[in-house]
Amino acid sequence: WGIENAFYTTEGNYSSSSSPDLSKYIEFSVGPESTFFIQPSNFKFNARSQANNPKFQIRYSKSENFADAQVLLGETVVTNSYVSYSLNFPADLKVLYGEKLYIRIYVYQANDNFHIQHNQSGSIAPSISGMVSSFIPTKPVAVSDKAETLINTPINIDILGNDDYAPSGVLNKITTTKPTNGTV
Repeated sequence: WGIENAFYTTEGNYSSSSSPDLSKYIEFSVGPESTFFIQPSNFKFNARSQANNPKFQIRYSKSENFADAQVLLGETVVTNSYVSYSLNFPADLKVLYGEKLYIRIYVYQANDNFHIQHNQSGSIAPSISGMVSSFIPTKPVAVSDKAETLINTPINIDILGNDDYAPSGVLNKITTTKPTNGTV
């Protein structure tokens, strides 16, 4: 392999089952810093098996518990020679500030290691590419709210529910008018 070559391995983090064990995976994640969003376009990596041609799948989600996971790469057999994979995310995928994109590789039908290639300098490594853009928060264009209730019966009013949102700056103030009866 040479001194410069190294690899990640699933050692013990794979399944010998004929289908993925969703509790065993290799995970990558990415998220934007404040005032930015990410529009990921591509996930690239080089992988190989040590022996026996195991299978793998790749799924992604913006939910840490993977409840809404989507398939990025369906069932694929990996050989004992490095293969380059370049996988495209849907064009409408956006990761907003406070969110993360999780990418999981599930290796199964394996009884030996799965390798993801990288080197010490980082010129060979898994990568997620895409566009990072400045995020302009949205503020509502307020529409008056009105609600009625029976005497001494409190209610909750969604005061932003009927407002129109447009990218125009930060919401920093809500103005209320004291009602004739009751409190705000």
